[in-house]
Amino acid sequence: MKFSDELKAIGACESAIEWVGHCTLAEAWADCPRGDWMIWLAMRMAGKPGWASPQDVVEVLCDIAEQMAHIPSEKRLFAALKTVLRWCIGDADILDVREAYTAASNSIASNKSASAIGAPVATINIVASVISVIYGDADAAAHSAADAVSAATATADDADAAAAAAAVFIRRRLTIGAMIND
Repeated sequence: MKFSDELKAIGACESAIEWVGHCTLAEAWADCPRGDWMIWLAMRMAGKPGWASPQDVVEVLCDIAEQMAHIPSEKRLFAALKTVLRWCIGDADILDVREAYTAASNSIASNKSASAIGAPVATINIVASVISVIYGDADAAAHSAADAVSAATATADDADAAAAAAAVFIRRRLTIGAMIND
């Protein structure tokens, strides 16, 4: 089965499937210009043989949010990311993560500044991705992860360059497995 067919089978977006064309997984991973597509695939496949764990993917998401969205000193957003990182090492549970989600949501609701959109939206999507992982919903986790990368890179002066930088960062930090159905 071609990689593009496998992407279609697991629910990848049409744009990503078209971009992949006849590439193999390794070729697509090496050349992909979109961090959101890469993190979607990494989270969708997280925990399968050869792929990064969900915790590893979440740690990369947090790093992208901190570096690209410049998570502000707003304590609720910072605390939410720290809670997610504690979950990654087993020091936080679903109740802690749900509380972090509520705090990050309240931060978004109370901050009307348009310039602060990237960081809060990236943070809330990272936390939502973790909640989805905990509840075993790989598809929802993957979509939230991709939305987090999109939010983190969208507010950059050059969003396309930021998306490409996220792709390079993801490529360096996450491993990929064999073909999806191998």
